[in-house]
Amino acid sequence: MAEAKQQTLSCKLKGEIIVSRPFDFEALCLINDMIMRGDKGKFSAAYNALPYMFEGTKITNEVISCMEMTELGLMCDELWGFYLEEIQRMSDMKLKNK
Repeated sequence: MAEAKQQTLSCKLKGEIIVSRPFDFEALCLINDMIMRGDKGKFSAAYNALPYMFEGTKITNEVISCMEMTELGLMCDELWGFYLEEIQRMSDMKLKNK
């Protein structure tokens, strides 16, 4: 049986690599909430979950708001990928159980 991999983000802050919490159902819901509003794109949806992902680390909301757009974009793209993988996995499981 394959082991589930933990999907985390990492960010360098003052020379230190900070690793986020693993992507979980709460992060998925934060992204999905933005999507369901219908007026936001994938960057905004993923950005909505970034503070949650780094909660309890040195990457605070203030740090996130001061990041360069390129760095934010890369993290949001990665987070969006986590979201899509989980949605696909959930869809596959639903089809299997029919």
